[in-house]
Amino acid sequence: MSRFLTLSTIAVTALASMAALARPVVMTDLSIQSQASDRLEVSMAFDGPAPDPRSYTVDQPARIAIDLDQTGSALDKRYFQIGGENAQGITVVESAGRTRVIVNLKSLMPYDLFSDGNRLTLALGGKVRERVSQAPVPMKSAVQTAIKDIDFRRGDEGEGMVQIALTDASVSPEITQQGQVIRVRFASVDIPPALQRRLDVVDFATPVRQIDAFAEGGDTVLAIRPDGAFDYIAFQTDSLFTVAVKPISQKEQAVRDEAAKYTGETLSLNFQDIEVRKVLNLIADFTDLNLVASDTVGGNITLRLKNVPWDQALDLVLRTKGLDKRQVGNVLLVAPAEEIAAREQLELETQKAAQELAPLRTEFIQVQYSKAADIAGLLTGAGVEGNTDAADSSVLLTARGSVAVDDRTNTLIVQDTAAKLQEIRDLMDVLDIPVRQVLIEARIVTADSSFAKRVGVKWGFLGQATGNGSSVARVGDSITSLGNLAGQGVAATDLAGVVGPQAPTIGADALNVDLIPAGSESGSFALGLATSDLLLNLELSALESEGRGEVVAQPKVVTADQQKALIEQGAQIPYVTAGDGDTNVQFKNAVLSLEVTPQITPDGNVIMDLNIVQDSQGGTTPKGEIIIDTRKLTTQVLVGDGETIVLGGVFQEERTNDVQKVPVLGDLPILGKLFRNKVVIENKKELLIFITPKLINDALARR
Repeated sequence: MSRFLTLSTIAVTALASMAALARPVVMTDLSIQSQASDRLEVSMAFDGPAPDPRSYTVDQPARIAIDLDQTGSALDKRYFQIGGENAQGITVVESAGRTRVIVNLKSLMPYDLFSDGNRLTLALGGKVRERVSQAPVPMKSAVQTAIKDIDFRRGDEGEGMVQIALTDASVSPEITQQGQVIRVRFASVDIPPALQRRLDVVDFATPVRQIDAFAEGGDTVLAIRPDGAFDYIAFQTDSLFTVAVKPISQKEQAVRDEAAKYTGETLSLNFQDIEVRKVLNLIADFTDLNLVASDTVGGNITLRLKNVPWDQALDLVLRTKGLDKRQVGNVLLVAPAEEIAAREQLELETQKAAQELAPLRTEFIQVQYSKAADIAGLLTGAGVEGNTDAADSSVLLTARGSVAVDDRTNTLIVQDTAAKLQEIRDLMDVLDIPVRQVLIEARIVTADSSFAKRVGVKWGFLGQATGNGSSVARVGDSITSLGNLAGQGVAATDLAGVVGPQAPTIGADALNVDLIPAGSESGSFALGLATSDLLLNLELSALESEGRGEVVAQPKVVTADQQKALIEQGAQIPYVTAGDGDTNVQFKNAVLSLEVTPQITPDGNVIMDLNIVQDSQGGTTPKGEIIIDTRKLTTQVLVGDGETIVLGGVFQEERTNDVQKVPVLGDLPILGKLFRNKVVIENKKELLIFITPKLINDALARR
């Protein structure tokens, strides 16, 4: 029996504990405390242990959202106003057993969340204070948070809904808008390779056109690309994070752009025929500004404004009554627009008169990295002499100011008022700095590919009658090229000893039909047939050659920003010309030149105006003049630091097919090859130009 009572007691205790755990806690109080100008603490009290918060931020509009699951709200109001410089207000919303706390900011600021018993504290700005929790902080799981799925749906009002399923509901993404792109960054969250892709969702007829999901530095980033005017809102339900993008009209967009100019706290004004001065006092009290109103400010106004930024309400009142304002620190001056304009004009005239009466001072300014004459030209607007005419004076000098230059020491001698001298010194701090330099390297690659094929033939015969030895029959030139074949039956000495008109002339070859390729590099095959009175010889020759060449020129030049630089290398080729009985020697340049004017952009890129010329000697004209082969490129390019770009390529191909033959015999189907010479030549040339700029660091530039 006692055992049964013990088990019953344990069961009842467990059920009570589970019921207590399942019971939602209720937020009973919310207080705001300003710690410093840059720090704010929001303390939330509950009727039980503080729930575990889940938070995320939105960039535009700047918000911090805190979700509290299984939490209700017993607060007497939903909106709490904050008087901080950045924080504007706090909204508390309860729905479906969950409470969301939204902090409205002018711009995002660092924050921290920590719990202590029945209290949850949100610290905004400043440094996170040290705290000690009553309960030990549970260790996070070692399992890496990841994206489970990415889906897209169309909402009931035509909005595009990007849904991201997470493995951990405590993830707080960062949302920013960059132009027409909404970027959602999940810090330290993995994304499977299968989900790293681009989703084209144009067919859903929503403002969203594309969604890019990719990994970036250990984070997961979603880039949502809408079209047209749009608005978006982000919210999270458990482990499902949703970004809803809805379309807005051009009129709504114009209203948003107009409202973006006003960032003050919202207020409501509802008055019938109230004095303008009283309205100004109400706005001054609301903003804690000191107000100075001119005696000419008067009249009554009727207005009904609800939840309007105070600066917009002030502008509406001023424009309605023809007033204007000037704010200096926390003092607001209000007067008719004409009165303020007249007062400012009077102040300008007073300053001008004081400047004309101010004593002149002379100062010597040493110019380090620029030319003093160039700086003097900027100060005077025309030259280095002082201008005495106020109409012609530069804005950088007064009418009485002057400047002179000492070229030997590169020093400016400036005479002007003390205020102008200080402006000139400030200007020198900006202008007199070392100019950045850039190394520009050009690689000019000329690739030649040639192929030649030549086939030809020589043949002839020589005969001698053996009767009285006085008759000779010959077709060809000589038989000495056949070497030992000449001594087999027909002796060269016998032929050489013949005298008279029939005597043959001994030459180099005993061949008649000379259709052989020119050049000693040809491969030849000789065949001779000698009998007692006849010598028949045949020489076949063929040449096949293939050549490939590459000429690389690599000029380099270092120059300063926006300064032209030129480097040339080559030769002057002489040639002789004749005219009027005189002989003259003239020259033509065959050079490789690189002319460049760089401009270094603020983001580290280089804009280059380039003129590259590569000349080489070609052939000659019939009159003996030199022909120059020219390759030239003139262009402007934008290249990153250390990157290489191919500026242009010129491809040239030449084909030659030449046939020399004996008439009639060279046209025979098969035997015609013995009576013709065929030359096939193919030449290919290609020109490529590579440019690589490299910025020289400022430390080297200052040496």
